[in-house]
Amino acid sequence: MDEVALPDLLITVTGPTGAIQFHLDVRRHRLFLLDPLGPVELGLDPRAFSIFVMLVKRAGKMVPKGEIIKAVWPERQISDCCVHFQISRLRAALGQKQKQSKHGTMQDSCIKAVPRVGWILEATVTPIHPEPPVPSSPRTDRYGKELIERIEEVIKELVARQLREVLIAMAEALEKAFEPPKAMSQQSPSACVPPHPAVDQTHP
Repeated sequence: MDEVALPDLLITVTGPTGAIQFHLDVRRHRLFLLDPLGPVELGLDPRAFSIFVMLVKRAGKMVPKGEIIKAVWPERQISDCCVHFQISRLRAALGQKQKQSKHGTMQDSCIKAVPRVGWILEATVTPIHPEPPVPSSPRTDRYGKELIERIEEVIKELVARQLREVLIAMAEALEKAFEPPKAMSQQSPSACVPPHPAVDQTHP
């Protein structure tokens, strides 16, 4: 399978303290440890990453050493030490090691060695398919667009009405502020003439 066509993969391995999960992004060449506090990216050497992808593709099955050399080091003659070195780096990045004892090899790593033959990845691999976007129907899009256009028209009408009322109120206020005071009406001449003294008719 082409690496470009591979989906993101959820890799579950069994560690000393329980299940450990990794998120493998093959297309972007990134590997994450799914920690409860958040994903942690594991920096892998490009060769170690390529070996890991080969093991993941055939999880539970033995991948021959010669096949790994041919795929990771094409057209080059290398010793077995180069492969063992990259496997060791891969185990260290995964947080797992292969213990040695005087009675032989005690393999507590998810990457099991088949002496002088190859390696096996003991893990559960599950594709991670992103949820596809839900396509909206043309009818829904049409009515949704019409509703948005109608709402915009109503908002424009309300804004224009309020603006018009504000302008009218401002014009009235300015008119009152600059209105000249009313002129006092002129008094009639008769109002300025003092009244005639009353004639005393008791005397001749």
